Amino acid sequence: MRSRIVIVGLVAVLLLPLAGCSNIKSALTPGSKVVSQEATVAAVGAPVVGTLTGIPSGVPIWPGAKVLSSGTTKTASGAVSWNATLSTGDPYKDVLNGMGAGLKASGWTVDSQDIGTATAAANLLSLTKGSSQGICSLSENADKTTTIDIIITP
Repeated sequence: MRSRIVIVGLVAVLLLPLAGCSNIKSALTPGSKVVSQEATVAAVGAPVVGTLTGIPSGVPIWPGAKVLSSGTTKTASGAVSWNATLSTGDPYKDVLNGMGAGLKASGWTVDSQDIGTATAAANLLSLTKGSSQGICSLSENADKTTTIDIIITP
């Protein structure tokens, strides 16, 4: 007897949409939900927490990163080299992909080399743009923060 009731119930549920009961159908059928999230990308002039001292024009930075250090150094040839260390709570892979995309979008040529170990993710990006060269190292820390070290020379 129970199986007949279950079968009749299933048939009724399946036939409701055919009977034109759109309100009942929509109540029984959940609507689709579209979720989109744009990936973060490094950008020239991106806002950071702290001050970037002497940053050359055209260098994209990770948005919202905390500046741990920033400054310039005079090279032996007299040229001025810029460097910065930043930290972010964003996931390492997102930062790696977003820094690469932002650098390329800003006209930098980027060569990437995985320098991580079995226990710590790290990557070295070699950068060139016109006569400027640089490196950007990215590393995932034990607390799951990501450190970004950048050096640009003219």
